[in-house]
Amino acid sequence: MNAATVSLQGDLGGVSTAICLCVCAASLFVEVKDRQDLLLGQWILARVATHLETTAVQVARTANCSTSAAEIILERLAVEGFVASRDLHAGVRRYSLTG
Repeated sequence: MNAATVSLQGDLGGVSTAICLCVCAASLFVEVKDRQDLLLGQWILARVATHLETTAVQVARTANCSTSAAEIILERLAVEGFVASRDLHAGVRRYSLTG
């Protein structure tokens, strides 16, 4: 055995602890990201409720998020039945509350 092998064998506890910390940090990041997405979705739903016939670009501008993020959340809300969408000219889609 050389010194490197002995050093690695003696520090397996440290390696496993580091791996556990990485996994915990990754799961915490996912939880925080999910919570942020939920809050953004709630905010976007409130925006649609107060601004009839709004577009994803308008939502993104006021929500301070990307247009693609706003489109994804608006489409999820449409699939879940919270908002209705209709296409206008040139592929512009407008969203409003259902009901």
